[in-house]
Amino acid sequence: MNSNNIKRKPEAWLKSLDMYPKRKMLIVEGIEDKLFIEYLSGTYNEYVIILDVNSINITEKVKNGNKGRLLHIAEVAKNQPNRFKVFIDKDYSSFENQSFNKNVITTDFRDIEAYLYEIDFLDKFLKIGIKTDKICANKLLDNIKMLRYFGFVRITSIVNGLNLSINKTNEKLSKYINLKGDLSFDILEDKYIKSLIQNSNNIIDYDELSRLLKKSIQQFSDKHFKEIVQGKDAIAFIKHLVSKLKFKKDNIENVFWMSFEKDRVKNYKNLSEVVDYIK
Repeated sequence: MNSNNIKRKPEAWLKSLDMYPKRKMLIVEGIEDKLFIEYLSGTYNEYVIILDVNSINITEKVKNGNKGRLLHIAEVAKNQPNRFKVFIDKDYSSFENQSFNKNVITTDFRDIEAYLYEIDFLDKFLKIGIKTDKICANKLLDNIKMLRYFGFVRITSIVNGLNLSINKTNEKLSKYINLKGDLSFDILEDKYIKSLIQNSNNIIDYDELSRLLKKSIQQFSDKHFKEIVQGKDAIAFIKHLVSKLKFKKDNIENVFWMSFEKDRVKNYKNLSEVVDYIK
């Protein structure tokens, strides 16, 4: 086996910094994130190693999936903040008052998909990516903003410690979206909440969840939609929309990502920090 394919523990990678004084490490959540960051850098630096978290051997039990794994790695390497960094989705950390080590760089918005929610990127996706004039970029952006509802549900679950089965419920997000002929849509809120409660083993009743959700919407309505909308929900909606436009391509998510322009990195503080770090 090629040594580059061997899964090493974070401690081993950390120790390698002593052996290679010019080496720097960046750990990201997935292979898609790794390729995206490499594309944005536009250069090859032989001293920088970028790895996705699944290529790291973590034997300890950690919670919260890949984000938990990344934060564990950051803790192991916290004494090397200038040479060993992790790049993670900010998620809803601001709603949880969560702080991070100095070697953690978060996305500027809720997650990495939020970088694509710009009119010119959406226009490029529609006109060049899927070659349609049946919906304009402004309407698509309005539709994405509508998805805040599902984000507020997630926030409600977090701030109230409910641990609702949102990801399971949202696997079939199109069931709860009534897409109209003009490509605007309504969210079938009643149907969604009932399904969510059922998938969550009825840990809360309908009226109580509705009350808590209304409270969250009122409390956080001033937050920017990029801090609320969950990227997976946006991608799921776009796939549903595109299917209604009779676009057949399977890798619609890849087409969507191709709309990003690397010269816009400078507009985003945290993303710029990541790119500058690996150059």
